[in-house]
Amino acid sequence: MLQLRLQTALLLFLGQILLGGLGWFFSGRFPWVGLPAALVLLWFVWRLGIVFREEAERRTRRYRTSMAAWTALLSQLPGLLLLHYWAPDWIHSLWQGAFLPISALLERYWPGVGQAVAPWLWASAALIILLFARAAKAEGPPPAPAAPARPGEWVPARRLADVQKRGVKVR
Repeated sequence: MLQLRLQTALLLFLGQILLGGLGWFFSGRFPWVGLPAALVLLWFVWRLGIVFREEAERRTRRYRTSMAAWTALLSQLPGLLLLHYWAPDWIHSLWQGAFLPISALLERYWPGVGQAVAPWLWASAALIILLFARAAKAEGPPPAPAAPARPGEWVPARRLADVQKRGVKVR
């Protein structure tokens, strides 16, 4: 189970870095073109959360949603420790790059707003953790099977073979 959690955390981190590089590249030139990088990142996090849940449920009997939240936090930890106050600007831009086109679009249409929003892009880590944990939320127990009919109750036949086995003719 630890191997699955580490692999998933690494996949989340690398996906965020790759899409962040794409968003960072387009944010200064064509922010509209870079905007799909943020949408693809959100879709990637959601889909990876679903896959993580299915794999974890298959491997273990006791799956809890907190496992997914800790896995997502593990993937965001390097970026949270290297905030723009301590790391070079290009590292910070790669980590949050998928959301930089949003800041660039705000700056283009409302000057000053994009620069005010940019320092708060680290909060996107919380969005990614919540989105991953929500997608990997443990499903409830399977529904109970329908109760069998008691003697004397009328139950519609489900298949022609059931009816013919009892000797009743069906039109």
